[in-house]
Amino acid sequence: MNRREFTFKAIHSEGHITANVFFIFDDKKASKPLAILYHGGAFTVGSKEMIPQTQIQKLVVDWGWIVVAPDYRLCPTISLYEGPITDALDAYNWSILSLPDILRKEGVGNVDTQRVMSGGYSAGGTLALLTARGVQPPSVIVDFYGSKYLTDEQFFSPLPSLANLPTFDEKFLAKVFEEDAPTSSALSLEDPKTEGFQGPTKSTQPPGLPPIDFSVPRNAWLFDSLKRGTLFQNIVPDKDFNRVEPTNGFSENFPPTIFVHGTADQSVDVSLTIRAHQDLKEKGGRGHLFLVDGADHGFDSSLKPGDKAFESVLAALELAKGYVEN
Repeated sequence: MNRREFTFKAIHSEGHITANVFFIFDDKKASKPLAILYHGGAFTVGSKEMIPQTQIQKLVVDWGWIVVAPDYRLCPTISLYEGPITDALDAYNWSILSLPDILRKEGVGNVDTQRVMSGGYSAGGTLALLTARGVQPPSVIVDFYGSKYLTDEQFFSPLPSLANLPTFDEKFLAKVFEEDAPTSSALSLEDPKTEGFQGPTKSTQPPGLPPIDFSVPRNAWLFDSLKRGTLFQNIVPDKDFNRVEPTNGFSENFPPTIFVHGTADQSVDVSLTIRAHQDLKEKGGRGHLFLVDGADHGFDSSLKPGDKAFESVLAALELAKGYVEN
């Protein structure tokens, strides 16, 4: 499997935003389907490096697809709409409009932009749902435990799993606003194998996450916001939730959507995904729901073939493959 990094967006004096593109050279498959996958991290941390490698391997090596994993500018020094959402849509449109010519010149083969899967994890699942607003809707969307119904009281209430988090100095937390909006950060909320962090004690360590370096203002700011239930009021400062809500477009014309969620998720309540699945179907759309019993947020990040929970992930991807290739 080959990986190349391409710039998909220039941001004036701030630099540029890149995407990892995974592919194999395979003359037997002249026209390759495309998958765009967005990382999670509460729109505040994470990077394109965090996409589960087992899933990329399945799509690229086993199926011969092209996979695009883009970065996007991170809140809170930019709003949810102006940063993650705008960049995610720009990455999607670039993948449809510009990437085929780039890869053709690279000798990779033809990209079939009529056969596209959009997918994401946590915050990335939210972004994947929003790609229905792109230059052309994807053939299918796969939402892994993404946030939906962003005005639900869950997102404005203290997160019980973070009750033991230490109290941070307000001046220290404000340091996050001294930096330009980065396009990546080392911490991932979905990857328990993240290394290099000196974290809190067991009593303050958030469940299901790697040890977190709270000496980094961005990390402390995020978890403090989650603990207080203030994240979305901070990253949607204009309170225009209508333009950032991923379920607003649900209709009979919305792309077929596959929802995957663990029943023991302590970060995003599974009831919101169940609600979204029902809502989409009631509005005439095609929705499929995979509930993974006992699984917490980010359960799929380190799964390998043979793991029981991986069967649900594979079943969801196989269903998406049917929509893309048939």
